Amino acid sequence: MKTILQIVTVCLALLSASAYGDRVPTTLSAQSPYDMKTTIENLEQAIAAHQYRVVRVQGAYQGFAPLNGGPVIIYFCNFNFLHEALQKSMDLGPMLPCRVVIDDVNGKIMVYAPNPVVFKHVLAGDSTFLDKLCDQVTHDYKAILAEGTL
Repeated sequence: MKTILQIVTVCLALLSASAYGDRVPTTLSAQSPYDMKTTIENLEQAIAAHQYRVVRVQGAYQGFAPLNGGPVIIYFCNFNFLHEALQKSMDLGPMLPCRVVIDDVNGKIMVYAPNPVVFKHVLAGDSTFLDKLCDQVTHDYKAILAEGTL
């Protein structure tokens, strides 16, 4: 039941993002000048530099398709930050864990992350806290994408 609630929350977040028009993108992105392997290594280092821990690195189609290659997802978390955030709001599931997707798009290595700002209007809890939380995670995502694709 909780998974269904999380899916509905994500859908609502994406729908609420459409109210922003072009002002707030639903994803953050960066193009890497490196190959897939080097980009993943660079992102892992950038994640660690921002006090997050890599939880898992996996192919996006792992378990669903027998093909090798394709997008790669890096899941990561700052467990101290998470603990503090969950003390204020238990409805952060759609934002957890942090993730970036690395994909080869027409020969260009692209890195994508969800934009946490689109979630703050559908999450329950203290709006001041959620504003700060979403702004902090957005800042961290942007820094990690920038450093991982330098």
